[in-house]
Amino acid sequence: MMYCGTHRFYPFNTAAKAMIDGGELGDVLWITRRYSTPGVPGDERWARWRATGGGFFMRTGAILIDHLRWLAGSDIEEVYTVGMGRFVTGGDGEDNGMATFKFKNGVFASLLGTSANPGIGDQDWLLGGTQGTIQCSNDARIRLGKGNGKS
Repeated sequence: MMYCGTHRFYPFNTAAKAMIDGGELGDVLWITRRYSTPGVPGDERWARWRATGGGFFMRTGAILIDHLRWLAGSDIEEVYTVGMGRFVTGGDGEDNGMATFKFKNGVFASLLGTSANPGIGDQDWLLGGTQGTIQCSNDARIRLGKGNGKS
C-alpha cells in the first residue's frame, strides 16, 4: 500500500519535473499552486464533511502539498500561514484555503485552493528558478521561460 500522490504521475507534470531535475531552471526558488473546483450552495458530497475525510486541506490539499514537496525536492520545514473558510452550505469542512510553506532546502511555496468556486474549475502551477520559470496549466500545457524572456 502507498499514498496516492496522483499529480506526480500526470504526463505534463513528469515532463516538467524532468526539466527541473535536469537543471534547466537552475536552482528552484519558489512555487505557486492554484486549484479550484466548482461548488454550489447545498452541496452535500462526502468531500465536504470532516467525518468522511472532507474539507479542502484534508482531501485535495494533501495531494497538492505532496505535489509541492515533489517539485521542490524537499520536505516542509515551516508552514507560515494557513487561512481557511467555509462558504458553500453543506458539510462542515473548509472549502477555501491558502497556505505558505518553507522547505528544508530553502524553496518557498504557496497554495491557494477552493472547492467553492461557482461555475469554474481550474488549476495551474508556476515555478521559478535561478535560470528560468516553468508554468503548467490545466490543459496540460507546459511553458518554459528562460533568461531571454522567450517561451
